[in-house]
Amino acid sequence: MDKSSSADWSSLAQCAARGDQGAFSLLYQSTVTEVYRTVYLLSHASIDVEEIVQEVYIGIWKSLGRYDATRPFSPWLHGLIIRQVRNARRSRWRRWRLLSGELELHREEPAPQPLGGLLTDHHMDLLSAIESLPLRLREVIILRYFHGYSLVEIGEILRIPSGTARSRHHEAVRRLRIDYEAPDGGEQPKCQPNEI
Repeated sequence: MDKSSSADWSSLAQCAARGDQGAFSLLYQSTVTEVYRTVYLLSHASIDVEEIVQEVYIGIWKSLGRYDATRPFSPWLHGLIIRQVRNARRSRWRRWRLLSGELELHREEPAPQPLGGLLTDHHMDLLSAIESLPLRLREVIILRYFHGYSLVEIGEILRIPSGTARSRHHEAVRRLRIDYEAPDGGEQPKCQPNEI
C-alpha cells in the first residue's frame, strides 16, 4: 500500500464520517482486498474470515466519528482489524468452552486464497510457519512485512510500548528462523534473513 492510497482513504473516511454513504461505499471498495488479506493472515479459522471482515466494516462505520483525520488512515484501519480478530478469537474460545471442549469447525468449501496463485511452495511454507506463530507474534510479522510499518508504528497500532513491539518482532523472527533451519541440521537456512 502506498501513501497516496492512505491519503485517499483518509479523505473518504472524513466524508463518510459526515454521513456520505457513497464515500463509505468507495472506502469499502478500495480497502476490502487489504482488509480481507490481513484478516485471512491473522485468523487460523478460514470459516470466520467473512464474519470478521463484516465486523471490521461495522466497526469502521461506528468509529468514523472518532477517527483523527490528522493521522494516517491505514494504521487506524489495521488497529481496528487486529482488535476484531482478537474479539473473534475470544468469542471462539467462549463458544469452545460452552460446547464442553468440542470446537466445531465446518469447512463446506475450500478456504479462500486471497493471495491468489502468486505464491510458490517456498512462500506457502513461509506462510504456514507464520500461521504457526501465536497471534501476538503473528500480528507484528504481518504488520511489519506485509504492510511495511515500523516497529514504533506497530506499537501504536497494537497499543503496546514500542519496546514490546521490538521484543515480539525479535521473538517472531527467531521462531521463524528456527522453523527454517536446514532439515539436515546444518547451518544453512531455507530462506534469506531479509525474507523473514
